[in-house]
Amino acid sequence: MPAPCSTTWRARCCRSHWASPMPTATDSMPGRLTRRAALQCALAWGLGSLSGMPQAGQARQPAQWLVSWYHGTQAWAGLWQDGRILRRTPLPARAHQLLELPPTRRTGPRMALAVARRPGEYLLRWNPATGRVQHHHAMEDDRFLAGHAVYSPELETLFTTETDAASGQGLVVARDPRSLQRRFEWASGGVGPHALLWEPPRAGQPRPTLLVANGGILNLPETGRRKLNLGAMDSNLTRLDAFTGDILGQWRLGDPHLSLRHLARAQDGTVGIALQAEHPDRTVRPQAPALALLDTQGLRALPAPTGEAAAHWDGYAGDIACTGDTFWVTAPQAGCLMAWRSNGSAARTTPLEGVCPVGVADGEVWALGTRAFQHGIRQAATERTQWDNHLLHWV
Repeated sequence: MPAPCSTTWRARCCRSHWASPMPTATDSMPGRLTRRAALQCALAWGLGSLSGMPQAGQARQPAQWLVSWYHGTQAWAGLWQDGRILRRTPLPARAHQLLELPPTRRTGPRMALAVARRPGEYLLRWNPATGRVQHHHAMEDDRFLAGHAVYSPELETLFTTETDAASGQGLVVARDPRSLQRRFEWASGGVGPHALLWEPPRAGQPRPTLLVANGGILNLPETGRRKLNLGAMDSNLTRLDAFTGDILGQWRLGDPHLSLRHLARAQDGTVGIALQAEHPDRTVRPQAPALALLDTQGLRALPAPTGEAAAHWDGYAGDIACTGDTFWVTAPQAGCLMAWRSNGSAARTTPLEGVCPVGVADGEVWALGTRAFQHGIRQAATERTQWDNHLLHWV
């Protein structure tokens, strides 16, 4: 990776919370990958839920997904499978990202966590199998959520992206994964932090590092979704030392009105970043790129979508996922699922009305639209739904 931008931010809190290296498959039981050890690896490196892994002698079942959506003024989260919603839970406001809670020593039901969309005021833990809410955590008065979270590699800490309501400073906040209480925090390296992605250890950096997409957009609870600083946007991608809070690298695109939002990693280590154009002149947005790449050459934006995707492209990419060396990016307004290789070459475009969330299960791409869903290369009907940005493979 080339030398990053020299701009340095001091972490707000630099005390380490970890004393052990990344767990291995042999930490718990030699010669056998336990569910806990495997889930640690899956959650740490962005593979999502492990429940979809087939077991010996087990017939392959249709994928089941944890999703969130809204209807009128009511927000929901629940389980979706094969075109229909199986169970649902009402939410206090719209969610953005959904996570599976780490397993505990006690045998119990699998639990999920909903992260409120920005400016978010709740974290909610619930049992998707029953729809029962287990814990509602109201945010502290001086903090609000930016919609995303990840667990630490050893699953002992939940990291959330947040904003200081008084200063507007972006933060990465460490929370107890069970009580959801704040432990410590540090500066995210910018304004409007959004998605988080762990990077595995590499040469010269034996510990995991954390990538933060600082979208550059300031929102405050009192003004809701209103964007307060579009004339002074400064979006960047920041690499944090997750053990100290120190900033190890920072990258920016040449266009300050491109907001870096969502992250995925290819097999070759290339990171794809889904972009959202925030140019004050809306006529410029159809010429904006949908995807940027961070690789050994640095951070660069790919050309704007062309062909079928360009017809209604408005500069808004909703979500991103990766299979092998292919990044899949959704365009809700353009109504299509776009794909690029990790080398930057365009792969394909698939029409899908209102598509937003996209994920991967058993090597196949799944994307949900307002009227249909995409399963690999096949489409099928689903109930008309306004989906939120992200989904999680559950079964």
